[in-house]
Amino acid sequence: SSKVSQVTFDTELNKKVDSDVLQNVGTSNLLHNSEWEENVYYWEMGSGWSRDTGNKYLGSNSMKQIQSGNTQNRWHALNSEKIYCSESEDFVGSVFAFTDNPSSFEGINAAMELDFYNSSDQRIALPAISFIPDANQWKKYTVTGKAPAGTAYIRLRIHVTKNGRLWV
Repeated sequence: SSKVSQVTFDTELNKKVDSDVLQNVGTSNLLHNSEWEENVYYWEMGSGWSRDTGNKYLGSNSMKQIQSGNTQNRWHALNSEKIYCSESEDFVGSVFAFTDNPSSFEGINAAMELDFYNSSDQRIALPAISFIPDANQWKKYTVTGKAPAGTAYIRLRIHVTKNGRLWV
């Protein structure tokens, strides 16, 4: 069963209530199974992603992506479930992340996106942040966005852009 108000989630997607929500860690999480306790249900994993029970954030399992040897950007993503929503709704996506080797990113960042889709499953907007995580230290990264006209649903998307070692 999912827990929707626990503050120890590795990954969150919240409806934004007001400008102070970024400081409010206790807001309800719209994503299921974001602690990946026993499986990865509700999540789609691209190439290089796996569940990691050894590297935990506040007791919660993590997901890791290891990409190496790529000569072009690949964007193999970890995608959340679809969260149905409407135009003009505000969202906050956040993730705690780290790496064991910042140089593995070769200067090209990881990213977190709020992907908004229309009813034809076409991505129509993607507010995003890019980052190279800190070495061996969990840090919170946050992205915000407003559902544009025509939005049917949103997904949280996290990926290494080219090469890198990322835990979320």
